[in-house]
Amino acid sequence: MKGASKGEGLGNEFLGHIRSVDALVQVVRDFDDANVVRAGSQDPEYDISVVQTELILADYQAVEKNLAILKRGSRTTMDKQITQKMAILEKLLDCLSKGLLASESGISEDEAALVSDTGLLTLKPMFYVYNVDENMLKEKSQIDTPDKIHISAKVEAELADFSGEEKQGYLKSLGVTESGLDKVIKLVIRSLISAPF
Repeated sequence: MKGASKGEGLGNEFLGHIRSVDALVQVVRDFDDANVVRAGSQDPEYDISVVQTELILADYQAVEKNLAILKRGSRTTMDKQITQKMAILEKLLDCLSKGLLASESGISEDEAALVSDTGLLTLKPMFYVYNVDENMLKEKSQIDTPDKIHISAKVEAELADFSGEEKQGYLKSLGVTESGLDKVIKLVIRSLISAPF
């Protein structure tokens, strides 16, 4: 993912795919297991910051490009909507240049709608799913927040083979009440319903 904004790896292809989604869910590794190959750092927060930096850089380039197009066009015609759109893009450019997400720019829903054709990635709702060791699932789940949850992919794989009663019994033995999949679904639905944009 590092370098995606410059087209490295699957950069442009990956960024193109996620422009059409309604929300972004980052799944980060937060467990140690020598038998599972690690791609990325040893720190999930660092991994999140790398992805966010790439998204911010991609958005910065998109805003800069759109602003340049509008400025060229404004030489021949200047209407109120173009002027307003340019002002919003300038505000977004300033925000992104500080390393902040577009969602932190303070633009209104109406302003976001006016620049929706820019396809900003960091204006979308963003959630974080920490993949933890099954032995840490109970402890880590207690610090879940509205935009950050903890699941165990290993537990989820095991749950796929269980019946309804077996699932509940297994989850109870781990000290949790719902599966990671259920948590992810609830997180995204709840957040999309209340999303400002």
